[in-house]
Parts: sequence; structure tokens; C-alpha cells
Amino acid sequence: KAVAKAQSAIKAAEKDTEKSRAKLEKKTKEKEDLEGDAQRVLEAFEGVKTLEAEKRKALEAVSKECEELKKAQSKIRCVEVELVAKLDACEKQVKECEKRLRHWLNEIERLKDEEARDEDYDVS
Repeated sequence: KAVAKAQSAIKAAEKDTEKSRAKLEKKTKEKEDLEGDAQRVLEAFEGVKTLEAEKRKALEAVSKECEELKKAQSKIRCVEVELVAKLDACEKQVKECEKRLRHWLNEIERLKDEEARDEDYDVS
């Protein structure tokens, strides 16, 4: 009777052992799969870090170029303001000269008319 009990316990233990082995193999396989996935994720992460560094360098270069362009634009605007002011001054000067020219042309015309009248009255 004790032998039968022991044999029954052995069989139960063997069944438990077999179940445990199957579970262990399954868990080992899952662990290996997870490790493989983790390795792929790690490699992808490293790739993303490299790409991020490249993009950061590109962004810094573009940002630097943008700042240089902003400085150039600022200088151009200053020159534009100066040129517009000079143009305005030149236009004002041209208008003043045209006004003076009209004045002197009128004065010349008046003097010619006056001279012609003087000649008409000159009876010598």
C-alpha cells in the first residue's frame, strides 16, 4: 500500500515536473522573444538618436542661416530707408528747381514783353 502511494506520488510529481518543464520552456521562449524585441527596440532607439543628432545639426545650420538672413534683411531695410529719404529729398529739390525755373522763365518772358513795349514806344 505504501509502495502504491509512493508510486502514485511519483507519477503525480512526474506530471507536475512535466507541466513545470512545459511552462518553463514556454516562459523561456517568451523571454527569448522579449529579449529579441527589446534588442530591436534598442537598435531602433539608437537609430532614432543618430537621426535626431543629424536633424539637430541641420536645424542648427538652418537656424544660423536664418539669423544671418535676418541680419542682412535688417541692413537692407536700413539702406532702403536711407535711399527713400534721399529720393524724397531729390524729388523735393527737383520740384523746387522746377518752381524756380518757371519763375525765371516767367521773369524772362515778362522782361521780353517789357523790352518789346519799350521798343514800340521808342520813337527816336
